[in-house]
Amino acid sequence: MKTIGELIQVPDVRTVIQLGDAENPEYRGSLVEEFVPTKEVEEFLAPFLRNIVDGEGRGFFITGNYGSGKSHLLTVLQVILEDNEARQVLAGKVLSREVSSSLSRLKSGKYFVLPISLLFHSAREYIEDIVIDSLDKKYPELTSFQSSRSDVMIELAEEKYPNEFKDFLMREGL
Repeated sequence: MKTIGELIQVPDVRTVIQLGDAENPEYRGSLVEEFVPTKEVEEFLAPFLRNIVDGEGRGFFITGNYGSGKSHLLTVLQVILEDNEARQVLAGKVLSREVSSSLSRLKSGKYFVLPISLLFHSAREYIEDIVIDSLDKKYPELTSFQSSRSDVMIELAEEKYPNEFKDFLMREGL
């Protein structure tokens, strides 16, 4: 008589996913293959992907208990935005027409993903500094970020919010 272990094979499953796993070629493929899109995930993906496809900026919060799949979802998002084959794998798993449609409309090679885990940063750090430091680490050859970070921020503020920027300078006596 055979034992249960001889009848059933249980593959090794990674129980903790980290944002950096999407950068690791050993894990990258399995992130999407092992991902199970639940109803809640599809409800999140629908507006998220729609906004990306439509070219609209928008912020999203992902909340959940420890081990609920937040990091796995974020790594899957990174992989599907960077890899057309992974996008097709995910499209084969989702049930929602809206999510499938958005996945098919994503453009290959168009998206720049910069994963940043805030676990490694202090609440006192400015988000701008965190982003620029992450860019410096991922692309050290682009030293212009490091040397002119305040100039870049000032130029962006003047360009995007000219009136608010002038008001701020006047209030601060600058």
